[in-house]
Formats: sequence, structure tokens, C-alpha cells
Amino acid sequence: MFAYLSKKLEMSSGANVRCLAWSPTNNYLACGCDNGLLKVLKIDSYKSTQPEDDTNNTGNQLPVGYLASPSNILLNQTLEGHSCPIQVIAWNNIYNKLTTSDSRGLIVVWMLYKGSWYEEMVNNRNKSNVRGLAWSSDGEKICIVYEDGGVIVGSSDGNRLWSKELRGPQLTGVCWSPNSASLLFSHNTGEVHVYDAEGTYVTKLSLDGAGRSGTDVDAITRLSWHNSEDSQNLGNSLAIVFRENALYLLNGIYDACPIVTSTGLIATCGEWSPSGLFFAIGGSPYGASLDSMGKVRIFGSNGNLLYDLNLPLKRVVDLAWDSWNLRLAIGVGANVFFANIRPFYKACFYGGYMYLYVYTKNVSTQLAFWDQEKVNLQEIPGKVIELKGNQDVCAILTEVNHSCTIAITNVHGNAIDSIKLESILPFTIALTETIVVAVGKNGVMLWRYHKGTGTSRTDQGIRRDKIFHIDDESTSSNSDIAGQTLKSTKDPCICADAKENVLVIGRESGTLNVYSLPHGTLLNIMTTSEGGPGARRIFLNMDGTQLAMLDSGGSLSTCHLGQQSRAVTKQYDKKDIWDLLWARDNPNLFCIIEKTRLYIIMNGEMQDPIVSSGYLLNFLDLEVTTILLDELMRDPESPNQHLVVKYEARSLRDTRALLKSETSLDDIFKYVEDNGHPILWQMLARKALYTLNFKIAEASFVRCRDYCGVQFTKRVAAQNKSLIQMAEITAFYNDFRSADSYYRQAGRKDLVMEMWTLLGKWQFVDIESIREAHAELSEDTMRSVYAEIGDAFTEDSDWAAAKPFYELSCEHKKIYECSLILEDYIGLGNLVSQLPEESDLFEKIGNVLASVGLCEIAVTAYVSGGMYEEAVECCISLNRWNLAMELAQDYNLPSSGRVMVMYASHLISQDEIMQAIDVFTTCSRPFYGAVIAVMLGLKFLESDEFNVILVRKLFSLAAILVKPSSHLIPEQMKPQASLDELFEYYMPPVLVPPVDVVDWIQCDPWRGVNAINCFISVQRKIYTKEYREAIRRGVYLLEYIDILGEERVGCIIGLTAANWEAFHVASQAFMLLEAFDPTYAKISSQLFSDLDPVDLVDIQLESVHTED
Repeated sequence: MFAYLSKKLEMSSGANVRCLAWSPTNNYLACGCDNGLLKVLKIDSYKSTQPEDDTNNTGNQLPVGYLASPSNILLNQTLEGHSCPIQVIAWNNIYNKLTTSDSRGLIVVWMLYKGSWYEEMVNNRNKSNVRGLAWSSDGEKICIVYEDGGVIVGSSDGNRLWSKELRGPQLTGVCWSPNSASLLFSHNTGEVHVYDAEGTYVTKLSLDGAGRSGTDVDAITRLSWHNSEDSQNLGNSLAIVFRENALYLLNGIYDACPIVTSTGLIATCGEWSPSGLFFAIGGSPYGASLDSMGKVRIFGSNGNLLYDLNLPLKRVVDLAWDSWNLRLAIGVGANVFFANIRPFYKACFYGGYMYLYVYTKNVSTQLAFWDQEKVNLQEIPGKVIELKGNQDVCAILTEVNHSCTIAITNVHGNAIDSIKLESILPFTIALTETIVVAVGKNGVMLWRYHKGTGTSRTDQGIRRDKIFHIDDESTSSNSDIAGQTLKSTKDPCICADAKENVLVIGRESGTLNVYSLPHGTLLNIMTTSEGGPGARRIFLNMDGTQLAMLDSGGSLSTCHLGQQSRAVTKQYDKKDIWDLLWARDNPNLFCIIEKTRLYIIMNGEMQDPIVSSGYLLNFLDLEVTTILLDELMRDPESPNQHLVVKYEARSLRDTRALLKSETSLDDIFKYVEDNGHPILWQMLARKALYTLNFKIAEASFVRCRDYCGVQFTKRVAAQNKSLIQMAEITAFYNDFRSADSYYRQAGRKDLVMEMWTLLGKWQFVDIESIREAHAELSEDTMRSVYAEIGDAFTEDSDWAAAKPFYELSCEHKKIYECSLILEDYIGLGNLVSQLPEESDLFEKIGNVLASVGLCEIAVTAYVSGGMYEEAVECCISLNRWNLAMELAQDYNLPSSGRVMVMYASHLISQDEIMQAIDVFTTCSRPFYGAVIAVMLGLKFLESDEFNVILVRKLFSLAAILVKPSSHLIPEQMKPQASLDELFEYYMPPVLVPPVDVVDWIQCDPWRGVNAINCFISVQRKIYTKEYREAIRRGVYLLEYIDILGEERVGCIIGLTAANWEAFHVASQAFMLLEAFDPTYAKISSQLFSDLDPVDLVDIQLESVHTED
């Protein structure tokens, strides 16, 4: 982390600031002073800007970031209500209220109305001073503590909920738990007591780790429990700041092992950042004189010191964070200083286009791989310590349970190599093209990694790492102590950087150890400062010959690496520099960011500043790439490409402006020579070529060492036509459309065709030009040309344009693919007629057409390919039974029987019975039609009310169908075993005949007709009351009982016999009915209770039967 003072705000009338509070929701800053002055300032909120056209090439129209954007004060209102020093200020962020209290105990609640603040409520206990105010996280309750032990808890609408008098040590502060369920009270003896939300005592925090004495010296200055819902710190969120040199960090009221950190301050204030990642403490140096200047120290959530910020005035009284965690308001004397915070995010740029950054989601650590189009998120265990990237890969240093691992990942986010570190605990790494350097406080490890480029690993089983102690001054390259425990050192390492052949490590004393790579041989120990700390961050240039150094205050110095023991450094007058990056293509070019200004330094000369608060990621071709990480981290899962901002160096901007102007090329040549860089020479060479100034073009290519450009210039200069020269030049710079135009103007259509064919851009080839250039082309050659053109359109996914050329080239498979993608099914049908007999596309086309319901065309494809069974199946699946039958019969397929039965079953399911019978008749299988007619008639006979005429017609139809016909052979009239099985499988069960029915259909087809005729005859005699004839004929029905049914026959005979007084016959009929249905017994008993079962008439049934 780095921090610096950005601006100062002075209170009116010289009033000294007593307290500060910054609202995170609407960016209001409240300042309370010792004379009762209360100011509320509205700081202009940052609005992200989109990139605009940089018309002046200054970069000023590009997004500059949160800290670099103007922070105007939109509201500066003085609130009148206090007349004595204001001691406490608290914000209610839920209801947007401000609560203040002064030394006389007056409490005022302020509300915002139409852009201004007004007094809403006033409370004055008139007994004691207010020592603390705290709103609950839900904004519903406020707790007020007084110096004499009084505690009042009220609601947001001003009602008192409860009050209590706490006897004992003096109260110094109060805070709510994040869930608003507990209250913490601090005392001047260093104790913290916990109560619930109703005022019941719960416990006392265990704070004995620092040996508190229980006196006023151990008074607690600040009690703060971070309660943000979107906090990135879900661990130690309760901070207790003691007045003298102690900070306790706990993860709850029952944390038995809090983190205890020495603050080094006589603390006067402390505050969590809104994210919960940082805790700032203000005061004066511990043990220093009373005249010492104020200081703010910023700690991490685990108690580690991140930065010391020195202030120009004494006595820091209060501080407050803004909502972005990037600004700190500090009250000192009559001033409010604003400090900008620059967190050192874990981010890097590698592979030429990939951005990698780390963020925290819930409790887990997330890696985000972003290529400005899509983001790939990965969750990893532990925490990330450092990221470093180069042109190919990225190295990630992680720590899990005090064990570190280095992983090498490619641009796809896949790990391709890794190593677990056991002997050292590194705090940083450096990455070269072949080596990863891990640097700990007392040791260094060199690891030769694999890039995973497909090369075989021949060093398996061979160690690829080397570890040595930082105090080892041996110049031997064999000082490897891997596996040994490293001794501590009095001069630990604090920074490092490496290039391909050199490694530089900075130490606490200010010395620099220079090693060679890849062997790690100590080359030199250099001293850069006399006394005091030296460089805290170091940066090597592209070839490892120069070193840039930043100290703890952000001062910059550079030096050349050599054999001298004391480095000759060049000091720069800039301070508060927090980021630096060397160019990748120029060893004398680097850029820095000082506060919110970006400087590019060439050969020690500093160019004009550019306003920016982005982080430096890449410097190539005089273009600096920055990324607005502050904005990115607010929504890390949805990055915006506008967050990547590029700035041009002055020489690049000036050269571009000169090339656009009417300045002569000779003058531009002199300017570029004074600011020599390969990209500038390339720009000048291009301009010279377009103006056909081949002398300057060749000289420019020579300066930038472009041998291909030199040869091209000579070849073009030898051309005698300017149009051809321009065509060659535009083609050289990939402007092929313009080259096409120039060639055509020169009348060289052959060169047009040659250019496009060499590029493989056949879609731009003019067919007429081909024919004119090569009039004698054969048909095969033209087909190949058409195929190439079609392939070119296919590569661009222009299938509609590619298909006509494939048709001209007779590329049937490609026509099929294009038609399929275009869903041109009619075109697929037309393709069938063009296919050769042995083509395998018939089946594919048929399957596609069948899947979309085009039955006729699909059948045509199947039949053309000789796949008749597939054609029939297609018809069946699409319910085209007529066509299926036609196919089965026309090609005499083995499946014709199955198709016939399935078709008939389908018709029956549609209640088209006669059509089903007609199918069997048409297919010369009348027997099965007769079976259907008979079974349907039998089904009708099962009903009590049936159409007897319809049943006789069905039986008559069956008899006629079974009767021999002249055009049928006997085998066709009889059932077949294979068809019987199909009939039973596909037909409804009610239409499958039993064996006895099949027998009489085959042997006596008119039997059913006779049964119905007899039944009709009996019915007629009964209606005319000719019972004698009815009984004579009714007895004959017994032979057709299997057709007419036992109940029906028995009822007719019984009814007729009883009416004719043939009671013996009637009794026999009723015996038959009783066997069928017991309910007939009641009728029988009523009938024969008074009558004997004796015939009263003379009848000879047997003779009647014989006669009939």
C-alpha cells in the first residue's frame, strides 16, 4: 500500500477540528470543531466516464479513474445548534440522519430536506458529557453513553427504549455488534463489557495479552466493530485501540486468542475502512516528544502494518474513510487533510492480451482471467501473495496453512507447472523467460519452470530448483542448501526484481545483492544510501542494465548496474511516486505515476504529465497501458473494457501529428532521429512509401532494422508504373482492397487474381477476370476454382454465397452441408437427382428430409439410393400408409405383410373399418379382411341392442371374401403363419379371432349368416305369435350358441316355450340360463311354482330339428 496527502481543507475562523464522520451512502463529510462549529460537506461523487475521441492526442479525454477525477465540494453548509466543542458525530446510513453531541451533553439529530440539513430532534441530559454515540446497523436504535456511566438506548423516531446506570470505571465509548444484538462498552481502565440489546450484562472481553495495568494510561481510545454487509473481511472485524501502543483485533466477543499489535502511537482515533480490509489509527509517535508531528498508521485486517503516513502538523484528532476505501479525511488542528490510498492490488498483464487479477468473494479467493471480451473465474484455496507475468505465462504465489506454492499458468488459465516451497516462506517473486525467483526474508529460491509448449521433458528426475541463504556471499554457483533450515538474518530482504540474466535483491540496510541467472552466482553487493532505509521497491529495465528504486516516501532514483560497490544514483525531484514500469522495447524509457499524474521519462528527461489514477501494466511501442483497478474491484466479476486505458508518449503523438501535417519528410526524419524508436521509424517508413519517397523509406527501414522492409522498398522502387507501386505498397500494409483498385486501374486483372489467390481470399476473385486471364482453362480447373471460392465463403460462414459455387464445382457433399445449414430442404431434394448411384448422401438426405416431414422427397432420396426398406419406414413414421403400401408392393419387399397389417391397424384405430378390410382385399389377403368383418360382427352381438341387419351384412361380407375367386390361388385364400403372428401383434385384441372362429370362417364361411337368418326368423314368429313355429326354429339356434350367445338363445327358447305352454322345454331353457346367470332362478321359481315342467302341447323337437 501507498498513501499520500492530496489536499487540505481549512476550517473558518481558525476553529480546531475535534471529530469527523464520512457517510458511505451519500458522500457527506461532517466536521465538528472546538467552538461548536459544525460543517457538512457534500463531496462530488465519482461518475465513471466512457472513452471519447482524443482529438488533441493528449490523453486528457480518456477515463482517469476515481482519485484523478475532480472532487468538487457541492455543499458546504454550517449547522447552527452547538455553542461548545463538538465531541461525537455519528451517521445513520439507513435513514440518512446525522447525530452530534457537544461537551455540555447537548445531542442534536439532523435530517436532510430538499438538499439542506435541518434540526429534527434535540436532547440534553444536563448531567454529564457524552462519550459515545452509535447507531445500530439496521438504523433502528441509537445508544448514547455518558461519562458518569449513564446509558440510553432510543429508537430512530426519538423514543427512549431503555436506560441504565453503569457504576464503576468511567465509560469511554460504545459500539453495536453487526447483527445489532449486542452492545460493547469500553472503560478508561482498558476493559470492555458486553451487554445484550435489552441491557442485560453478558460478559467481559478477555484482553489480558498485553498486561494491562488497569489505569487511565490503558484507556481505550476507539472501539470499532465493522458491520458492512459486503465486507471482504469476514475474520477479525472487532478492533480495540488502546491509547498507548496497542491494537487488539478479534473475530467476535468470544475470541480467546485476539491478534495484538503494537501501534507505535499515542492513539487518538481509529476507524475501519468500509470494506473491512484496512484499519487506520491516528495519533503521535509513541515515546516521542510532545512536539512531534502527527502520524497515521494503516493496518491490515490481520494486524500487519501496511503504511505510515506522516502529517505536517501536530495532534491528529480524528479520521474518516470514504465509501471507496481510497480517501482518508484526517483532522489536524484547524485543517482537514485528505489522503489518497493506493492499495497494491494483486494484478498483472501477460501473454500479450490477458489480464489477471485477484479478488475476494465471501470467504474464498478468486482468480479472474480477462481478455477484454470474456472473464474466466477460478476459485483457489488460501491467499494469493504475488502475481507476475511475461510474454508467455504467469506465475502465481499462493499460501495455504503457512505453506507456499508457485504455479505457472498459460493464457487459458490452465496450470502447466508448479512447485511447493518447503525451505523458505517467500513474500515476493520475480519471473523471467525461464526462471522463477522466490525471495523470502532470509533466503532465495531459483526454479527453472516448464512452459508446457509441447516440448518433451528430458529432465524428469532432475532437480530444477536451487535455494541459498541471503547472507551467503560465496561467488560459487554450487551453494545450494535445499532441504536445510535457513538461519535468520539481521538484514532481511525487502524487495527483488529479475531479468533474463540478472537478479537484484534489496535489503533492509539499503544494500543491493546482484546475482547472475540462471545459476544464482553472486556478482556484486552495492550500497545505494548512507544510513536509514534504502529502496522499498526496485525495478529492472528490459536488459537488466539499469535499476529504478522507490523508497518508503515514494522518492525515485535510478542507477546503472556494474562492478562498483557504491551505486551512482540519479535522484528525481518527484515524490509520492507509487507505481513504475520500464518499457519492454527500450532500456532508457520508463513511466511513473506520481499522485494522479502519469509521467513518461526518456533518457532521464521527464515529459508532460497526464492525469490518471490507473495502475501500470504494459509499456510497449511508446504506448502505456493502464487499468483502473479501483473501479474494477467494485465489480470484479463483470469487467468493462473501458477500464483499460492506453496513453501515448509525447514523441509518438508528435510524430503522428507531423505525419498528418504538411511538414516535409526530411524535417520529420530529423525529428524521428532525435527521438529514435522503432515504432517511429516504422511510421515514417510507411508515410514515405505512400508518398513514393523510397530514399527516406529505405533509410527508415534501416534505422528500425527491418530487413524485409528494405528489400520490399528496393523491389517496389524498381517498378516503372506508379499505380503498380501503390498497389504493392497498399498490399504490403494489408490494404488489399485498395491494392485491388490500383491493379485494376493499371489494367492488371491477372495480378488481382494472383493476389487474392495467394491470400486464399477466393471470394474476392472476379470470375470474368479469371476467364479473361486464362481463356484456355479446362472444365476441371474451373471447377477447382469454384470450389476454392466456395471454401472462402464457407470460412466466413457465408453459406448462401458459397452454395452456388459448390453447385458449379459439383461438390455434392459441400452442397449438402450448405443446404443443411441454410435449411434449404427443397435444394436437398434437387440434389438427389445430381448424385451418382454410389453416393453415400442418399441416406443422409433422406434422414434429414424425413426428420422435417417431407415424406415424398425423402422417399425419392431413399429409393434413388436403393434403400427401399428405409423408404417404407419413413412412410410409416410419417403416417403415409398408402405410399408405404405402394412401395412394399412395387418392390415386393419382405416387409410388405407387416406394412399391410400395420396399415390396417392404423385404419381401425381411426374407425375406418371398411378401409382396413379393403387393404387386405387389395393385397390379395381376403381371409384377414373376413376375420375383421366376423370379429366386428361378434363384437356387435355382445351388446344387448345391436343392428342385426348390419351384423348380417358383416357376416355376408366375410363369407363372400372367403369364397374362392377366379383371380386368387388357394394359398392366398388361406391364413399364413407369418401373417398370423403379425396380425396378433399389431391388431387390437378384440379383433384377434380364437381358433374355433378361424375354423368355421375357413370351413363354413356362411355359418354366421345362417345364425343371423335363423335368429331373425325366430324373432318374426314371436312377433306374429306363431309360437309353435318359433319354438321349432328356436331350438335350431342351439347350434349357433357360440355366435349368438347362451343368454340370448336361452331367453328366446324359454320365452317361446312358455308362451306355447311347452313348460318342459321352457324348464330346460331356464336351466341353461341359471347356469349362465343365477338371477334367472328367481324368474324360474315364480314361473314353475304353480306349473309343472311338463309340455301341455304335443311337440317332437327332435323331428322338428331333423326336418329343419
